Amino acid sequence: MTISKLNLGCGFDKRDGFINADGFAECHPDVQMDIETFPWPFEDNAFD
Repeated sequence: MTISKLNLGCGFDKRDGFINADGFAECHPDVQMDIETFPWPFEDNAFD
């Protein structure tokens, strides 16, 4: 298992070394998701 860093609600502030996630396609996140909808599309304990 690889441990990663999550930039949740990244908007246009995409960060190197992070998985950038946001609900808006306009900001071109690595993962587009609604943070209020579970389960999230990640494995448990996948992030530092």
